[in-house]
Amino acid sequence: MVAIGERIKTFRKEKNLTQADLAAQLNVSRSSVSNWEIGRNYPDLDLILTLSDILDVSLDQLLREDPVMVEEVSHEQKKNVSRKRWLRILIPLVLILSLFSVASGYGIYTNTHYLDGLIAKEQHFVAVVKDGEKDALLQDTQGKTAVVTFTGFHFKKEIVSDVSNPQTVTLKIFQQDIQKEIATVTLQPGQATTITKLERHVKYRVEIWAEPGTYNLSFN
Repeated sequence: MVAIGERIKTFRKEKNLTQADLAAQLNVSRSSVSNWEIGRNYPDLDLILTLSDILDVSLDQLLREDPVMVEEVSHEQKKNVSRKRWLRILIPLVLILSLFSVASGYGIYTNTHYLDGLIAKEQHFVAVVKDGEKDALLQDTQGKTAVVTFTGFHFKKEIVSDVSNPQTVTLKIFQQDIQKEIATVTLQPGQATTITKLERHVKYRVEIWAEPGTYNLSFN
């Protein structure tokens, strides 16, 4: 029975290569080639493939009648088959999990928007009463005349006069479509009040009566 080491030696000599020549082409030490040829150890499977190319022989010629290397190659082939089987299972599983993550993210996004519609957000407005005047209309943050509308289900129907406001303010609230006064309230700086008559999806116009200055108000 001829071992792989003896075959490497035979095929090397047929190619007129020294142990050092073969070692240089394989990027290994000369002693590694020597150890293979005397049967002290075996080359790695990756090196066997390279050896077959350098020595210009088939794997069958290199491995024939060497039970250790045949068993090694057989074991590696079985591992590769096992890896392929696992990949067939894992790749679809990863794809399914990726799709589930995308779907979950979209669900969170849509649910967040749905919750935004349920929970009323605090609305901030400003009113500027000019010198020589006693009243002003509520404005949004862009300086445009504001119409207050509550869209969320759970709004508190609360109005807050910011603590930084210079004076007491009186607010007159009108339902815009019918020009009906809903309520009149007076607030100290930092004070809040609840107006139970306020309704969801109804547009309200708010007039501010106060001394000249800039007044910040919140509705929620």
